[in-house]
Amino acid sequence: MSARRLADIDVLLQHIQFVSSAKAQVPFNFAPANHPVMNTVEQSQHDAYYESVLKVALETYLRGVGHPQVPDIRSVIGDEVFQRTEVEPLLRARLFMRRTMGTDVVPEDEAWKIQIFFSHVGNRGTSLTADLIETLDCFNHCNFVIDEGVRALLGEGQPYIGFATWVHGALWDQWEEGLQDQWVDRFLYLMGAHRKGAYV
Repeated sequence: MSARRLADIDVLLQHIQFVSSAKAQVPFNFAPANHPVMNTVEQSQHDAYYESVLKVALETYLRGVGHPQVPDIRSVIGDEVFQRTEVEPLLRARLFMRRTMGTDVVPEDEAWKIQIFFSHVGNRGTSLTADLIETLDCFNHCNFVIDEGVRALLGEGQPYIGFATWVHGALWDQWEEGLQDQWVDRFLYLMGAHRKGAYV
């Protein structure tokens, strides 16, 4: 089989493997709002819950078409690029592959996979982690840092616009000099946060 670029989002999703770091399963009807006081067991359930939500949010993002429809994203990327790619169904999936694998070409080995790990950060107020996704190109894995800021984004529910905006900023690899700082500033403004003291 000859090498080919990703042509089907389901091919990518079938080869993503989530590796949980939570020490408990999500109990039936569990939601953080139902467990305001966290002991060791509840914290583990809390972590498992947000891992399950992140899986849904990430798939929702990857299945999206073009750049997320957010004015701040458009202003950072520019109208020309935004319009040229707004109907591209695999833009996000290919960005994700390039960030985690170093390429958007589907491996010939059918056993290939991208592993997604989770790191849970304790209560840190309303901070937004600067490095939501930790990756090393070509190693076929990444680590999602789930802190209070990320939990707040996941808590917005479908269609997870805030989460999609933040992930897209982490994946977008065609920044001009200084564009990354502009992206972060725009996003923090969008989320109603102040950049000073917002990182952990």
